[in-house]
Amino acid sequence: MLYLIDASVYIFRAFFSLPDSIRDNRGQSANVIYGFADFLIRFRKESGAVRGALCFDESLTTSFRNEIDPHYKANRPEAPEDLKRQMQACKDIGRFMGFPVYASPRYEADDLIGSLAQQHRHWTAGPICIVSTDKDLLQVLTPGDEFWNFGKNDRFETAGVQERMGVAASQMADLLAITGDAVDNIPGLPGIGGTTAAKLLQHYGSLDALLSNLDSLEKNSEIRGAPRFKSIIEQNLDVLERSRKLTAIVTDLKVEKNSKNLELKAPDMEKLKEYFDDLGIGARLLGRLNSESGGGTGRESGRRRENKGKENASGKIKQNQRAGKGAAKRDPEVDSRGKASPGGQKQLPGQTIQRKPRGPKNMKRSESQDSFVEYVEDLFSGLGQVSARKMFGGYGIYQRQRMFALIAYDRLYMKVDDVLIPEYEREGSEPFIYESEGRKPIQMSYWSLPEDAMESPALAQQWALKSVEAAIRSATKKKPAKKSKATAGKKSA
Repeated sequence: MLYLIDASVYIFRAFFSLPDSIRDNRGQSANVIYGFADFLIRFRKESGAVRGALCFDESLTTSFRNEIDPHYKANRPEAPEDLKRQMQACKDIGRFMGFPVYASPRYEADDLIGSLAQQHRHWTAGPICIVSTDKDLLQVLTPGDEFWNFGKNDRFETAGVQERMGVAASQMADLLAITGDAVDNIPGLPGIGGTTAAKLLQHYGSLDALLSNLDSLEKNSEIRGAPRFKSIIEQNLDVLERSRKLTAIVTDLKVEKNSKNLELKAPDMEKLKEYFDDLGIGARLLGRLNSESGGGTGRESGRRRENKGKENASGKIKQNQRAGKGAAKRDPEVDSRGKASPGGQKQLPGQTIQRKPRGPKNMKRSESQDSFVEYVEDLFSGLGQVSARKMFGGYGIYQRQRMFALIAYDRLYMKVDDVLIPEYEREGSEPFIYESEGRKPIQMSYWSLPEDAMESPALAQQWALKSVEAAIRSATKKKPAKKSKATAGKKSA
């Protein structure tokens, strides 16, 4: 299977989900670099990919689509310079990690993915897996292919497009031409939404067939409002034709000359170490990459990992399969009610939100949250002599025999009241569920957040980072020597 990765999706995800306070030795933001590297490591581990490619966007204003419509993507603000700088760095990281990298000033990542998919089918007749969140790319899928939203671990086969979108994968470009795409500033037909557009395509099969049968559409009793839809289409034929050119992905580019060039190589650990050492970040990432690759990723070992990955990847993968790793672990010294067992630690703030039977389910960490855990661990990498108890003694997040950096993140949604509660109180307290049972409001166990609040961890991350840095300062700060009673007595005399 050939894995085609829409790299820009995961670059932007890192940019918007990881805190800007992740910085390199020069004081420059490194959140995108860190998050993207973390994504690539996770991807290689979980996919076991042998073949793949990273496709980047470089054509925000220079795409051939801008020639068709100058307003195409004109609604998007220009990327900040900080993001542009890190985006270029992500290409180098991708190459160092063994991925073929592709980009074009005229064609978008979607076109590169579509063309590589077509070339791969010509060379091997093998399936592809598109790694992205962009619904536009669904049109590239053919029977036997897969689409993988890596962040949510939502993976499905081509047949699943019909269930999710109401049309087949081969009809997606036509669907988007009718409905438009606000994200890309592509106009649709006024008064025709996604449901109606799907019904029209289900009935006629394609946009070409629909346009050839407009007279029959007016008399179609199976589609409510058909006469009005006929009138709308006739009045907007030029808009529809232009939108078709914008939504259709190019699949005939000669992106690659040889199928062997799509084989993943072993990560270049020497270059990666040199690169991250220069930035002053990434020690934990490199350690994990080295251990997970077994010192290399040759073709045979890669195939073994890919076969292993396929055991859990047939059809639709459960969305919580990956996100819940580690979240459901139980500390043997804390019982199911969050109470300290005999001889164990005292009850910790926020403990019950994970363990109370009638409370919310275990919180699951997303890809960006996992990246933050790694960053927190990097902060501690040079503090081996400082004990976890000392590090977090005043923060209520120490548990024996548990990785303290992981605990720090596991407690994010349970110890962010000083940031989140004032924010939510401005809109009323409805989003919260009262669970005090005698606990203080400052504890997250006093409240529980709805799951949709978990989707945006930025505030929690900011709070956690400040707390972690404060903990480090506190743990490493030299305390003044205590004065003896004799010395104190002399002074008082």
